[in-house]
Amino acid sequence: MHNGVRVVADFPCSDLCPPNTLGIVHYDVAPGEQCTRIGGLTRQEWVPAGIAISQQPFCVPKVLVDRNIQTQPFK
Repeated sequence: MHNGVRVVADFPCSDLCPPNTLGIVHYDVAPGEQCTRIGGLTRQEWVPAGIAISQQPFCVPKVLVDRNIQTQPFK
């Protein structure tokens, strides 16, 4: 929980797990208006999928964006 909102962590990975696993910490809220209302920021993240990657939006706590620590490879 952060400021009364549930926070979750997703660990999407590509065909080459675990070296390419990505950790994404975000609010359990849809990106967009609802995200803005709770004080989060909608952020596009590159997410591995199979042999490719795609951008997906996530509602991220502002403190993680401000400190540039939102996403990083999972170790």
